[in-house]
Order: sequence, then C-alpha cells, then structure tokens
Amino acid sequence: LEDIDCALDIDLTDGRTGPEAATWLRDHGVPALFVTGQEGLARDLQTRVSGILTKPIMIEALGQALGAIVKLRLAK
Repeated sequence: LEDIDCALDIDLTDGRTGPEAATWLRDHGVPALFVTGQEGLARDLQTRVSGILTKPIMIEALGQALGAIVKLRLAK
C-alpha cells in the first residue's frame, strides 16, 4: 500500500478543485481516489481517478479500492 499516493475529495479548501487536481495527478502517473459524499458527481468524473470511495466509508470498500490501485500499479 506504500505505492498509493493520493486520496482527495471533490471539494477542497479552495473550492471545487479536486477534479483539477485529480487530472494533474493522473497526467503525471499518480494514482488517486476520490473520497467524497458526492457520488453522482464523482461518477461523472471517474475517468480522472483510479477509484471512488463514498462517505461514509466502509472498511471493506476502502480495502477494495486500495487493492484496485495496487493492481494498476503492478500492471505497469
């Protein structure tokens, strides 16, 4: 799990800049997850991230999401 680099929300302290940050991360080969309560919006933006976790987070969902990112990293 040490290769997991970033988990971010859609709305950050400076506004709705999570999608922009996620695009930058993706373009630079950094796997990221959206962790958000805005499930519909996150699904619209899902091409920018390796996964989506919706709040409240269930431990099983967290494990699955992190596992998916690990698989992506190992496939490179």
